Formats: sequence, structure tokens, C-alpha cells
Amino acid sequence: MNMWKLAGSAAALALIAANPVLADVTPEEVWQSWQDVMTSSGSTVTTGSVARDGDTLVVTDLKAGFDGTEGKGETAIAEVRLRDMGDGTVEVTMAEEASFTSASPGVDGGKPFGATGTMKMPGLVGTVSGSADDMAYAFDMPSVDLAVTPTEDGKPAGKIGVQLSGANSSYHLSGPATAKLLDGSFGATSAAVSLEGTDGETSFSGMLNAADLTGTIKSNSTGMEEAEFSNALAKGFALDMGWSLGALNYDFDFTDAKGPSKLVGGSQGGAFQLGVDASRLLLTGNGKAVEATFSSAELPFPEVKLSYAESGFNLTMPLSKGEDAQDFALLYKIVDLQVSDEIWGLFDPTGVLPHDPATLVIDAGGQAKLKSDLLASPEGI
Repeated sequence: MNMWKLAGSAAALALIAANPVLADVTPEEVWQSWQDVMTSSGSTVTTGSVARDGDTLVVTDLKAGFDGTEGKGETAIAEVRLRDMGDGTVEVTMAEEASFTSASPGVDGGKPFGATGTMKMPGLVGTVSGSADDMAYAFDMPSVDLAVTPTEDGKPAGKIGVQLSGANSSYHLSGPATAKLLDGSFGATSAAVSLEGTDGETSFSGMLNAADLTGTIKSNSTGMEEAEFSNALAKGFALDMGWSLGALNYDFDFTDAKGPSKLVGGSQGGAFQLGVDASRLLLTGNGKAVEATFSSAELPFPEVKLSYAESGFNLTMPLSKGEDAQDFALLYKIVDLQVSDEIWGLFDPTGVLPHDPATLVIDAGGQAKLKSDLLASPEGI
């Protein structure tokens, strides 16, 4: 679970959050809350100094890291300033750039892997309100620039870039340090993602652009100190998160020993939701007005085109063993699917069949009795 610990540390350092609560909070209480969140997730917190400068608590050389059998990682930021606004709220500003590293041993004899990166957030300003055990955060981020270098066996293995414009977030953090409740939202007017890398003889590069991003998250951090995810769920860990976006377009290039390939496409919007707790897993998603074109040196024709008006899926399944049968459900649909004539020609060369748009709906459900927890390690089953 080292990656979720790194994510928890980074999120706590950026600490983006929520709607105001009618109470007073001090810079020292905000700083203590951040430390509680990071340490409860298994991180070790160090600083260069923590001192008052007039109405502002200044934290320098802030680092949150973990080091265990599953790997190690660290998130660092040079300075955080927590200013008492005199009205019961605290203003938060930070150094424009934060950095992070992670490293994990190889899985099943594979090569060690990890990542290094930076996140730039110029102009970020936040406000914290509430009380010591019930804080709300609201942040405006004119721009966010994330640069990640994945590593394999200690060597760079590609580049990932993410740029956000017009970003904002609001989060409400409450409860004791070992069982923080998080309820928040996020938005951005646009996002741009770039990728490049190699995998053996295959190289790839590409870009993705999306508009009108929104997201929500609710979680209970109970059990985050557990190395085994199933143990965290048993203690009460829960997560419900989702996102949606507007117009999307992408363009990817691949090259291997057999030649180049290209994938281009887009959609007019989509959404995704993930929910997990001790009792069940929920995955849902949808897309609309999706189009894709694929070309490759290996194809017997220049390119393949695919489009559909709408798609959706929903998977709900139990995770915990029990004496009673539990509900499960699976829904998959694709509406007005169309493929290019080259694909039709593979199984209908004479053109006998109609080439009208097709719709497929799979809707299944029932009950299952689990004899063991599905997410438990093999040793625990």
C-alpha cells in the first residue's frame, strides 16, 4: 500500500479543501491537523523549522515520507505559510513547487520501479475555517503543472505531464486523526496530458486534452496504517470517488519492430465512479459520442474506424465473506455502434448483411455467497 501512502502524503501537503464552518481555527491547529493526517497514514513528518513570523506560522523544508518492505517515498515542499486572518480563518500559501519520489521492489522477481516528479502551483491560495477537529478548506489554483518521470530498475522509463487550468477545490476534514472523514470536490476548466516512454522494443508518445473536469470524493481514513488493503477495509476504511469531463480528444503514436501505429479519437463527455468499503465494490462509467481511428503497419487496410453514441457499465459485487447470499450486478451497454467497412468486409465480404448501427445491452444480476474475503491475500484466505 506504499503508493496510497505517498498519495496521502502529497494530498495532505497540498491540502485542498471545503465549505466554511462557523467557528475559529488557528495556524497552529491547522498545522497540527496536517501532521495528524500524514502520520496516521503511515508517513514520517520532518521540518527544517516551524516558527511564528507575526501573524503567520512558517513551516520550512516540510517532508512527509515512508519506508517499509513495500517500498519508500517522500513528498517535499520548501515552505508553507499559515496566516491568521483575524476573523477565525487561516490563509494558506505555499512554495510554488513541490517534489516527490517513490521506489518499490520488483513484483514476482521483476525489476524495481518507481517515479520522481514535481508539481508546480503558482498563485495557489487557500482558506481554512472551522475548528481544530472540524476543518474546511477552499483553494483556488490558477494553474497546476505536474511532471512525472517513471523509473524502472533505477533508470528513467518515460515522461508524464499534466497541466490544469482554472482549478479549484473544496474539502471538509473532520474527526479524530486515526479516522478522518473527508468530503470534497474538485474542478478545472481544462486539462492537458502528455505521455512518452519505452517498453522493450516498443516506444509510445501521445497527448490528451479534456474540458470541464469535475470530481468528488468521500472517504473514511480508518485503517490506512494497515499494509494489507483487506485489513484496512475490515477496520472501516471506505472510499467513494467520481469524476466527469466534457469534450475530450487524444492522439497516440506507437512504434515497435513491426512498424508504427496510431490511435486518434475523442468524445463529447464521460464519467466514472469508484466506491469501495468492507461490504462491496462499485464501478460505474459512461461515455457519449465516442469516435476512434486506428492505423497500423500490421493491418491489411489503411485504418479502422469505430464510433458509438453512448456507452455505460456498472459492476456491483460483494467483497466480504458471510453466511447469507449477497447481491451482485453487471450492466454493460453500447448504443449505435458503427465500424468501418473494412471490418465488415472481414466477415461479410459480399455485403449481404445490413451495416446499420448496432446496440448491445447486457444486464445481469443475482446473489452470491462468499466463503472468503475477495481482497484478502492468498495467505489470509
